[in-house]
Amino acid sequence: MRKYLSFGIKAIVSFALIWYLLSTTPFSEILASLRSAQPFWLVAAFLMIYLGKVLTTWRWQAILNAQGIRVPFFKLMASVFVGQFFNSLLPTTVGGDASRAYDVARYSKEAAASVTSVLMDRLIGVFALSLLSVLALVIGYQLGEDISFFVFPVAAVFLVCFTSLVLIFNAALVSKVNGFLKRLRLAKLARQIELASLSLRQLSQQKGVLLLAFLISLVLQINVVLFYYLISLSLHLDVSLLYYFMVITIALVVLLLPFSINGIGVREGIFVYLLGGLGVASPDAIALSWISFGLMLPQGLTGGVILAVRGARLKRLNPPESGEESGSHSVPSRREKELLVLQDAPTRLEKEESG
Repeated sequence: MRKYLSFGIKAIVSFALIWYLLSTTPFSEILASLRSAQPFWLVAAFLMIYLGKVLTTWRWQAILNAQGIRVPFFKLMASVFVGQFFNSLLPTTVGGDASRAYDVARYSKEAAASVTSVLMDRLIGVFALSLLSVLALVIGYQLGEDISFFVFPVAAVFLVCFTSLVLIFNAALVSKVNGFLKRLRLAKLARQIELASLSLRQLSQQKGVLLLAFLISLVLQINVVLFYYLISLSLHLDVSLLYYFMVITIALVVLLLPFSINGIGVREGIFVYLLGGLGVASPDAIALSWISFGLMLPQGLTGGVILAVRGARLKRLNPPESGEESGSHSVPSRREKELLVLQDAPTRLEKEESG
């Protein structure tokens, strides 16, 4: 019941935000902005997405290798695409990370390390992006740009990310915070923090791996910012690349918060607010949001195909028995049980994490 109530609240938030934005912004103007997009820049942005998946896989594999988990590169990349399927096409915000962790756990038989590898992958990425935004803020100040609009949100995001890293490195502090969270009945969050802390302390002994993961993250986040910048070029938006390092950082961190279904409504609203401070009209900001989401959908579809192929492979390895073909109620075979487990991966992992 709590799960359905949470989904209902998120759906209401998404609907309310979209209704408000479309009631204050003529839909015809949004369509006109979408139609004005230049295909060349959109193709370039689309290619940046797949480059990002390669970088994400490389970083994740480096973190797993440091934990003694060896998974082939293309298996991890397939898992990244499946995760995008859950994030883009299903009404969930954590299903993508859960499915990635579950894939590695099935391959390595190490559930805790699999979960923490995904958490660390996400944390290092967000910290690298926040660091780039601070650097852009400093450069903008040196160049005499008007950056006052972004000072507080960029500083807040960086402070949260930096504090998170300090917290996870400090075992005694983690224990105190976890005790406080458990008293607030936030046991799941406390467990995730504890797992991430254990993983990071293990990784901290391998500084070369941490440095590699961080450098990959820097390149990856530059790639993410360029993705949105190329879309803005296609829409003829007169906004410097420098500002996108601040805008995208704030927007992506806000989208991590589970306020709506897949960020619907929040995504459009945050771009209207942030880009509006730079003189971008609401129709153009909404168009940028919709195009970015639309360009990401093929990744989700790719992940859906991979998931379907996995299921078909499991069925082919264990064809139905005669009793099943005739419609009798036979006991599911081991392979069929594996297929059911795979289809229910995110829900099962979340239950396991919550104890």
